[in-house]
Amino acid sequence: MVRPVSLAAILSDQPDRIPARPTVYKGIGFRSYLESRFAWYLDDRDEDWIYEPRSYGGPGHGYLPDFEIVSAYQPTFIELKPTRAEVEPAQDKMSVIWDTHPDALLIVACAEGRAFFAAYRGGDWVEWRERWSI
Repeated sequence: MVRPVSLAAILSDQPDRIPARPTVYKGIGFRSYLESRFAWYLDDRDEDWIYEPRSYGGPGHGYLPDFEIVSAYQPTFIELKPTRAEVEPAQDKMSVIWDTHPDALLIVACAEGRAFFAAYRGGDWVEWRERWSI
C-alpha cells in the first residue's frame, strides 16, 4: 500500500510526519506522546529524571534536552527522536551540553528501531538496541 504524501511535505525540508501529540503523565505536560512513554520507561527502570531540565548554549544555538537522569553517577542527558534521520542532527545539537558538563553522558534514543546512541566528550557515538515501547 502506498501512503499519500501531502504537497506541504514535498515542499518542506522535513518528511511527512505525524505532528507531536501533547500528553500528560504524572501531572507533567509533555510535548509528545513519545516523551511521556519514555518517562514511563524510565520510571519502570527506577530512574530518577527531570523533564526538560534547562537550556544549554547561547542565543541562536540553545539546546533543551528532553531528560536529565539524576540517579546516574555522572550527568546524563537524553534526547528522543522518532526517526533515525533525526539522530545525527540531535547529536550535534546536544554537544553544547559538554561546555557545561564535560563529563556528561549524552544519549539519543530513537523510536525507529528502538536504538540508543551514546557518547562521552571526545568519544565516538556507540549504538545499542533495547526493547522499549512507545
